[in-house]
Amino acid sequence: MTPGRLTFFALVLLLGLASRAAAEPAPTFRIRILAARDYRAETLRYRQQLERLVAALNHRTSSPQVRFDLVEIRPWDRLSAQASLGELVEDLEKREPGADVDWVVGIASAVPLVPTNNIGKARLFGKHFVLRSAAFHHYSPTLVFLHEWAHTLGAVHVTEAGSLMLPSYDVRAQALDPVNALVVATVLRARQAGTPPDKLLASLRAILRDRGPPWPEYLREVAPLLSRRAEAPPPCRDRARERAIDELSPVRKPAGKGAP
Repeated sequence: MTPGRLTFFALVLLLGLASRAAAEPAPTFRIRILAARDYRAETLRYRQQLERLVAALNHRTSSPQVRFDLVEIRPWDRLSAQASLGELVEDLEKREPGADVDWVVGIASAVPLVPTNNIGKARLFGKHFVLRSAAFHHYSPTLVFLHEWAHTLGAVHVTEAGSLMLPSYDVRAQALDPVNALVVATVLRARQAGTPPDKLLASLRAILRDRGPPWPEYLREVAPLLSRRAEAPPPCRDRARERAIDELSPVRKPAGKGAP
């Protein structure tokens, strides 16, 4: 085969691989939403608003590119305006374990004058998180949703400009920073495979050990948290979703110290 024909066939192969990668669907996860009693009372057509939130999440093109299948919107018999977000997360976990879904999301009443860093709360490495209603505040519920969702997958606050994981809400923060994206993809793969917590911790150490702050402190904090989890989640061998999860983060472990 001549060099010219070889180049032509290589180009065809690369274009074919690129088009197949582009056609690969985003991983889809099942969610159940529980709407607090006072949120339902203050929000006109709340079901339609929550359905629009999920539709907006599914049309995003920034990282993380994931999709959510809204299994159910269920009333949450809880007055939420005066409760702390931590209390609401604990209540949500007790009321709805969510054995048949990937995540359970609680929607709480909006609180006037609430600080912008107090509009969502998640259980690190859990499957429950709570969002305050956007009724009295001008922020994007899709960004807050993804911020708290990423916390359940091990993501932490960083100061990198434009990161979805900034500690306070910023409308310009639209995508995960590369290292948090790598953490999220690693934890997602572990959940998909039913990886035991000790092996997940080893994977996190392998990808984060040469990183600068805040990652050394992060590893020290998550080690006891993961060690207290005696059992791995049951595996969910969905091959299409596994392939889609693998495409979430192309970032690889850095060669040396001081990488971003």
